[in-house]
Amino acid sequence: MKNCTIQVSLLASAIGLIATPALATDIRIDGFANIVAGQMISDTDDGSLYGYDEDLSFSPESNYGIQFRGDLQEGLSVTAQIVGRGSEEFDATVTWAYLTYEINDELSLKAGRSRVPYFIYSDFLDIGYAYHWIRPPQAVYGLGFENQDGLTLEHLKDIGDWTSRITVMAGRLDTNTDLNGTDVTLKILNQVGAAWSMSYDWFTARVAYFTSRVEIPVDDLTTLSQGIIDYDAGLALAVPGYQEGTLDSLADKVVFDQDKAEFTGIGFVADKGNLFAVTEYTQVRIDDSSLEDRDSWYASAGYRMNQFTLFGTYEKYNFNAKTEEIDKFANAAPITGVPALDGARAGILAALPDIFAGEQDAEGMGFGVRYNFHPSAAIKIEYNQLDNRTTDTKPQSIAIATNIVF
Repeated sequence: MKNCTIQVSLLASAIGLIATPALATDIRIDGFANIVAGQMISDTDDGSLYGYDEDLSFSPESNYGIQFRGDLQEGLSVTAQIVGRGSEEFDATVTWAYLTYEINDELSLKAGRSRVPYFIYSDFLDIGYAYHWIRPPQAVYGLGFENQDGLTLEHLKDIGDWTSRITVMAGRLDTNTDLNGTDVTLKILNQVGAAWSMSYDWFTARVAYFTSRVEIPVDDLTTLSQGIIDYDAGLALAVPGYQEGTLDSLADKVVFDQDKAEFTGIGFVADKGNLFAVTEYTQVRIDDSSLEDRDSWYASAGYRMNQFTLFGTYEKYNFNAKTEEIDKFANAAPITGVPALDGARAGILAALPDIFAGEQDAEGMGFGVRYNFHPSAAIKIEYNQLDNRTTDTKPQSIAIATNIVF
């Protein structure tokens, strides 16, 4: 909570500085709130969805946010956003803080922390009022991180009857994430990439590509990697004809030491007014690592009737674990009859299944209704089910949300 107070105090100081007559004449304040209640309606043995359990809870998905934009005139502005999440006891965190310079009517440059445009709805991911679901399909949107610190160049231009939007970004991010059930520090280094969308009347097509270097310092993984290297050296001394360095590739894959990562996404939106549809496909690859190859997609469609919207969604993801590395090790590492070496071999074989875990094959569906009861507010009810073939579970949840913008 002390960190939260410091962040908000610094933000308030910055806003006060912007508001001095010498620096600005206009400050705009916008906000949003999402009050979401949900619970599981399936057997507890089937696990959880979106952080819910068998008891009704408001914490997992409720949040609020306030955005401040100070116009410094002559094309220069500063933007900051604070967000509080129920899953984090509603502590306020500065999620965006960047300076924007409008070079001309078509080109702008941002510097600071801002949202990475991985997805169609990235710009307003936290603003539930902006889309028809209670939350975007997590098969695609559950990447685990959203922002980065760096530079963003955006080009917006009409080309005939089409509107082109190109966003180019470069930067880095340090954040916490989950790795096989363990909370770890994730460092996304030297990330560069771009997103390009083309819109024509009711149709939008979009592509995105980002590449970076990933580093996750975990002491246990570093120890295991060094153990594999030492074991490899021992085999070279004990086994005639064994080539030292045979296991170097496995030792590299066990640790995340600036491994090359690639994100690719493609999406389409068709919105004819009453009838609309949206779909996205994403692919995540991290070379020379134990992280599984990830392929995810969803398709959603809906029908608007005055203030009501009926919608349905299908989503699917395949996480392909690199379990072949275990077989490669078993085949490359012979049993020597030397107790120390064979004991090390057994220990490494016992550890590898947990390292190369992450295999997932699942599909989900959801149905819901949205009611716009106010120009700035909507109520939604949504049912979701996930069929996880890997764990043979089918968790189901129901949630109701009130989304507000102001």
